Amino acid sequence: MVANEWNEMQTSRKTSIEFSLFFIGFFLYGLGLENNATMQPNIDDVSAGYINPALRFCNTTWYFFVMFAVQWVWQFAFYERYYKEPRGQVFIDLCTIAKISVFIMDEPYHGFYLHCRSPYEFADGSMMQLTEQLKKEESGLTTDRGLDAPGAPRDCQAFELFTSPTFRGKFDKVYSSLHQQNSAALAQQSGRLGHMVGRAGGKGRTPPPERMVEALKELNGFLQSFVEQSPPPRSEELKRIVRGE
Repeated sequence: MVANEWNEMQTSRKTSIEFSLFFIGFFLYGLGLENNATMQPNIDDVSAGYINPALRFCNTTWYFFVMFAVQWVWQFAFYERYYKEPRGQVFIDLCTIAKISVFIMDEPYHGFYLHCRSPYEFADGSMMQLTEQLKKEESGLTTDRGLDAPGAPRDCQAFELFTSPTFRGKFDKVYSSLHQQNSAALAQQSGRLGHMVGRAGGKGRTPPPERMVEALKELNGFLQSFVEQSPPPRSEELKRIVRGE
């Protein structure tokens, strides 16, 4: 569920292409401002004439920029401030309630870490139990959501991650084992499609093999030990340093 929400969030934008195209068409064709690109020195003269391609490109680009700036200011200054939370903060709250921290590596040695270990006792429960846990947090009866580390800002859950070659090598080694086990499991299940999607009352998807589960636990254990620094790492390049802005 968390991975699906992350994928859906990649398509969300602060601007709407439909809104931009509608008003650009209104300004250029409805108000006749496309004639600003005619080859004459008076910008107030919007009479029809030969439109220069270079001036037409600049004229259209300018109104694209204006539409983008208007929508961005609206989203940042009003909509996401007084009406609805930013999509990223909603995603962090979802991961916190689910007690799932997220590592995102967009480059070999750069990424982001979302510390979503919630102060709740458990993630599986009824709506009544979830409401009680949120009320306890609101009353200050639980610990903070932020990472407990020297230099970490209070209640900060999103961190920009810069890794060392040692960390990346260890991560790739552990992840490659999980990837191999996952590929082997998919190859094993591909010949038994009839058992993967069962009928009502029949058999469902076969469970993953034990080696894949062990590889997943090893990867989770490595990342958790890096975040919590427990036990203390032997290599200096595996020690994390948190710096606030």
